[in-house]
Amino acid sequence: MQTIHIIILSLLLLAVGYTIIRAIKTTKALSMYNFFVDNTAGCCESLGFTGCSVICYAVNDIEQIENLLHTEYDRYEILAVIDSRLYPDIFYSIVKQYGLIRVNTIVSDELSNTHIRALYRSRQRRFRRLVLLDEAYTSPYNSLDCATLVASYEYIIPLNASMRLREHAIEYASILISENRERALVAIHSSADDECYIIKREYIISHDGFSATLFHDVPSTQILSTPTPLIYTINNEELRRRFRNNMCAVTFLILLFEMIWADGLTAVATLLSALLIYLIVKYYNVVANDRFCPEWAMLCYFRHIRRIFYGRKFLV
Repeated sequence: MQTIHIIILSLLLLAVGYTIIRAIKTTKALSMYNFFVDNTAGCCESLGFTGCSVICYAVNDIEQIENLLHTEYDRYEILAVIDSRLYPDIFYSIVKQYGLIRVNTIVSDELSNTHIRALYRSRQRRFRRLVLLDEAYTSPYNSLDCATLVASYEYIIPLNASMRLREHAIEYASILISENRERALVAIHSSADDECYIIKREYIISHDGFSATLFHDVPSTQILSTPTPLIYTINNEELRRRFRNNMCAVTFLILLFEMIWADGLTAVATLLSALLIYLIVKYYNVVANDRFCPEWAMLCYFRHIRRIFYGRKFLV
């Protein structure tokens, strides 16, 4: 029994310590990010000639396009991918909103099995960054592949319907890329969100497009992880609910185990540890930006532990 007590208490101590360390690191990263934003306001020049193409797939709201158009970085474009036959309302709303016209563009043949029907661009200069793709939808991976073929720049940022870019996120990402030019990087990953990646286009092409196993064989040294959140989501309440549910489920399972194999003192230690983790995250919530969801960030950090045992999967 004594051995079980030691193991459980050690794991609780590790969980609390890990939470504190990650909260401190991400809070510092947010402070650096805010300092950067304050000192680069109004700057739209490319940093190190780094170009980024943002792909938004499964678009269901014009507000997402509006958010992406606010970026003034000069080597930057938005590729919105929609199936006009499946979602005609949102497709033609975007066409009307931005005065888009169908254009004749030669599409690269670097990837196979893509289904691009047409491309649309705007005659208005202020919307020159926006490209709308009409594709025959088969999967999110095909949507991303279609946009990758049209992309003009060397780095790809995939965003689903709920994702929004934080202010000056592109500029900040460009600094990270420029500072690591000497490294053989294939991607930058924000550890504050499992789905936030900035991926080198040539790597995507060399692996025949997007897939669940896109990063399966990539050494960890070739993926730069940053604690700085570069995106935010519009469904923070749902993410907080998922965090609470996961935390309650894990705590309940541990308590159930302790009722059988341990004693009341260990159960009290478990409850106190869970409460401490929750309070750390709530404090973290106060110091973070309102649009950022600290609960989800902390949950992502714990989920990263799985990568010790399982390969890194994209979009799964």
